[in-house]
Amino acid sequence: MFSPHELLDIAIRIETNGRAFYLAAAETADNDECRNLLIHLADEEERHLLFFQDLKEKEAGGAAASAPSQTGDDEFQAYLHSFADHLVFTGNRSPRSAADLSMPELLVFAMTRETEAMLFYQDMKRSLPARHHALLDTVVSEERRHFSMLHGLLKTQTSA
Repeated sequence: MFSPHELLDIAIRIETNGRAFYLAAAETADNDECRNLLIHLADEEERHLLFFQDLKEKEAGGAAASAPSQTGDDEFQAYLHSFADHLVFTGNRSPRSAADLSMPELLVFAMTRETEAMLFYQDMKRSLPARHHALLDTVVSEERRHFSMLHGLLKTQTSA
């Protein structure tokens, strides 16, 4: 079972990888509007990364940081393991590089990633103390806003 500490490690990896993806994508952007949005999203992911690192530090040392999750739901835990393995791209499991994607493909990939992150953070609430739920809701709202920003840019890219 995942402990809150492990979930926070996964969240940190998600945000780190998201930031790296957006920075790489910004380098391939063919116009300033795309480039500026992608850099903005990389900055937002950095902010989320710092949020999760801070939360992990606050939880460190407490029983909640090292104790396994008390959900008791083996299926849920298996789902989180599979989801994290799929969502957190590392090594040879990396998606195609940003340079290999057209701008519309890149935006769709990013929208999918934002949606997956929202789902993961919603599910994290089952394993984190209730005192952190409002903060997670804030991150989910920001990821939702990222999705909307990406979708708006996609609409301008596909209608041009």
